[in-house]
Amino acid sequence: VIENLTVQEAPSKERYKSSSRAEALERCLYRCPICGEIGTLSSKGNFITCSKCNLEVEYLDNLTFKSSNPNFPHLTVGDWFKEQEEYIKAYQIKENEVIFKDDNCTLEKLFFDHEDFITKGKLEITDKFIKVNDKTFNFNDIKEMTVSGKQTLIIYIGSDSYRIASPTIGFNPIKYMQMYYHITNINLGFEDKFLGI
Repeated sequence: VIENLTVQEAPSKERYKSSSRAEALERCLYRCPICGEIGTLSSKGNFITCSKCNLEVEYLDNLTFKSSNPNFPHLTVGDWFKEQEEYIKAYQIKENEVIFKDDNCTLEKLFFDHEDFITKGKLEITDKFIKVNDKTFNFNDIKEMTVSGKQTLIIYIGSDSYRIASPTIGFNPIKYMQMYYHITNINLGFEDKFLGI
């Protein structure tokens, strides 16, 4: 472990020249910092917008954000991501509440040399389980959960591994992983602990 290591994310001294700098940022950004809605962010070109409150943010070539909304608080992707973590850590769990959900998700069981399709449909997470359609994984049975690749959630149960993925550009598996660890931390009596990333 290297102590006191810092990374200068932005503003960057180099210029990132592109006409699509912001595209796919919703793979890591899932909550609007103005209206607080989940899953309403979308990106196009150099801009990321919220369909709920019409926030528009430009991702500049020095990797900082710029918005005409005076209440927009973030300079970098890291700032925005950190606010999302704080939102998850402060989330008050309600029994049997569907916290997050996404359509068009595929569940597969992974093997060394292939994967087996299980089901495709709605992904949901509650205070006790995560499921795709009727295939349910209780939190008590899950050993670990991680995000792999662009839009893939991996669940480990015993010696078995399962993959949840979606072709939808706006699908964000990070929020599911973070919420799982938040709930697990509460159940174990931990405070302000690791959320998976």
